Amino acid sequence: MIPLTEIPIPVIMSVVISMVKRDDFVVIKFNEEELKELNSNAGEATLGGNSQVRSSADRSKTCSSDQVVGQMGELALHKFAFGDRGFEFYKKSRAKRNATPHRGDDGQDFFDGEKHIDIDVKCTRLKEDAKAIRYNMVVPSKEFYHDWIYVQAFCGMANGKEKNDAIVLVGWCISEDIAEMRDFKGYGKRHFCGVHELRPMSELTPEIIAVQGGE
Repeated sequence: MIPLTEIPIPVIMSVVISMVKRDDFVVIKFNEEELKELNSNAGEATLGGNSQVRSSADRSKTCSSDQVVGQMGELALHKFAFGDRGFEFYKKSRAKRNATPHRGDDGQDFFDGEKHIDIDVKCTRLKEDAKAIRYNMVVPSKEFYHDWIYVQAFCGMANGKEKNDAIVLVGWCISEDIAEMRDFKGYGKRHFCGVHELRPMSELTPEIIAVQGGE
């Protein structure tokens, strides 16, 4: 795998100096077919391991489990990267994962049509999107890998309104950005990065994705 530091300077320079703002948030909506597929895959994904996100009793029907929220994050990233072909690539990804459900997905939440890429989407439910910029991206130690990309996404709110058929892609970072650890009460020590410190989604370009490792 080519380290991120070896990407040509003109490609990576703007990524290094930018930090996300609310105007950079990307809202990805899902249609009925996609929502049905998401709920179907959530059950399969559960076999591969437990979610690291604490459950809440007031989740909506669509976001009825942590696994559904996680699947929404995966599909949102595929649609962001590939547009109309994103749903197709997501379904191919899940078909491969569902064939070996007890193995899990090794944290790789992105499929480029040929292989799974070292990108992990952290998707959690948010009740007030106005506070999104104040949150932290939190990554448990067992889900932290060097030379990976991490994407933060939120389910539940978009532009101040409750949205159970959409995901907000907030921003992304590389593993070096979250090398620091902090003790989160009730969760223990975890890697973290303030949402305001993330890189804008517009800078997660095909050139950046292309140099990521995978299988």
